[in-house]
Amino acid sequence: MKTLYNAVAGGSKDILQLLLTHGRLEWKEYNGDCLKMAVEKMNRKAVDFLLRKTDPLPSIDEVNTALHLAKETQAKLKTALHLRRVRHIINQLEAVLK
Repeated sequence: MKTLYNAVAGGSKDILQLLLTHGRLEWKEYNGDCLKMAVEKMNRKAVDFLLRKTDPLPSIDEVNTALHLAKETQAKLKTALHLRRVRHIINQLEAVLK
């Protein structure tokens, strides 16, 4: 999981595909966990990558879970930089749900 997330965080679709193929892994079993990890780390680049460049996308339930987590995180933040990051993530997740 950590290795898959690192490929996502790095924005490397080729490396992600290589890991999935050689590990005989089904992306749909990991994409929701990668999305949750990206939200937990407030990694906008990883969230964007997951929602725009991977197939299949995380399920609606997984996106809803990630959105809930992002909103919980937003309520706890105090710095403008972190608030901008989490707002971007929330906007991306809400766009998928529309």
